[in-house]
Amino acid sequence: MKIFILGSTGMLGSNLAWQLNKIHPVTCVAREKINASRVYKLSDFCSPLPVEEGDYVINCIGVLKPQIKTSTQALKINGIFPHSLANYCSKVGAHLIHFSSDCVFDGARGSYTEVDIPDAEDIYGIAKSLEPSNKAMILRTSFIGEEIYHKRNLVSWLQSQKNKTIKGYTNCLWNGVTCVALSKIVEEIVFEDKYSVGLKHVFSPNTVSKFELCTAISNVYKLNIEVTPHKAEEISGTKIDGMLDRSLTSVFQEPLMPYETILNQIKEQKCTKLQKLASV
Repeated sequence: MKIFILGSTGMLGSNLAWQLNKIHPVTCVAREKINASRVYKLSDFCSPLPVEEGDYVINCIGVLKPQIKTSTQALKINGIFPHSLANYCSKVGAHLIHFSSDCVFDGARGSYTEVDIPDAEDIYGIAKSLEPSNKAMILRTSFIGEEIYHKRNLVSWLQSQKNKTIKGYTNCLWNGVTCVALSKIVEEIVFEDKYSVGLKHVFSPNTVSKFELCTAISNVYKLNIEVTPHKAEEISGTKIDGMLDRSLTSVFQEPLMPYETILNQIKEQKCTKLQKLASV
């Protein structure tokens, strides 16, 4: 069995590569080797991705909401590419794990399950809702973590705000996971034969506000940030009338979720010393 991690230089990809490589050698495929913004024929995957029956392909390639330049870019990378990849993996008999986002929901009510219909109206949410759930295992979640190569996500941004004062949103709720916790769940899927085609939510046992989340990260990382409570009216172009709650839950009796609270996950993430792995 071979394990391929696509987008291994990103935040999630680098965490996954580091975690899984402790148990089994992984092949890291950098974003530069697979241009997800182009339209692929099945034969196009053969050279950069020589997978065989029983292999695992873990797709961490995606364009984040703040980095979207055009609607076409978002649809190609977050929508069309995963379907092309799923068709290729299905043809050769490989297992594909793909990540979706809680941003497929508009956040009007929270506690969304796998059977709830995505209702986001922005291009990021629409593109991420186009997951190939009939040919891959889709893990819908939201995650935070440390980065090796790029410094543009929440933890990195908070580290850049050390000893400063920032606003923390009290009306934005979150029950995502850290990259370390998510990597351990993927580890169980791969090495404990828990792979199954379809959509599953991955979420934490508790829910926090973004104010509480930023405060926890500041305290664990000893950043001495003064996080002041603030009611957001707009986040990343999404207007908020009252509460923005994209928290996830599950219809399954045994959902994919870590035992640890968000605070303890953050502590574990801080203690994890990521290292770069060579990419092909």
